[in-house]
Amino acid sequence: MALAAKVQAVGLTFTQAAEEAKAEARSAAWMVKTATEQHAEIMQTPPAPLKWRVFVDGVEGAALTSVRFGGQIRYQYARMDVVVDFAIMGLKRLSPVLTGRYLATHQMLIDGMLAHTFAEWDWGQEIVLTNLQPYARKIEVGAMKMRVPGTDHVFQNVAKYTRAQYNTVASVAFSYRPMAAGATVPAGTKPTNKVLRYPVIIIKGFD
Repeated sequence: MALAAKVQAVGLTFTQAAEEAKAEARSAAWMVKTATEQHAEIMQTPPAPLKWRVFVDGVEGAALTSVRFGGQIRYQYARMDVVVDFAIMGLKRLSPVLTGRYLATHQMLIDGMLAHTFAEWDWGQEIVLTNLQPYARKIEVGAMKMRVPGTDHVFQNVAKYTRAQYNTVASVAFSYRPMAAGATVPAGTKPTNKVLRYPVIIIKGFD
């Protein structure tokens, strides 16, 4: 009788373990299905994020199906394109217009190099908006006679508005930086005829 009871207890333990394993597998499958569906819904809702990262139980890039029972699947979306678009539209709205050259020559740099599209950006990189017209600094400090009153401090005001709108997405700061030929130059470089300090908006996402 004692031996039979022991065998029965062992069999019950195996049965419970098998049922628990099935339950855990169903739970993990449900998590994968839910995460996949929610990600697809986000991607179908404009504006769709251009870049994202996936963490499975804290491991970036791991297969969704590797999630453990009680684990976590987390998608991290980059909305930096929305922040940059907002800032660029602000620069266009606030730019003084005489010949249109200043309005047409706002530039974007990614990690110090000229970029033509936001698709060139990657996680952790710094985005800088600037204008390399030789009179850009004069416009910024209000030292030029402009056709439209109140259009000085263009970059400073746009930085302020952008920071207020997206302060939970990215850090946004206004400054002046030495620039040459569409690229930043090393810190500490003294201004010369070829290297001048230009107004910039510095944008960096929160990882």
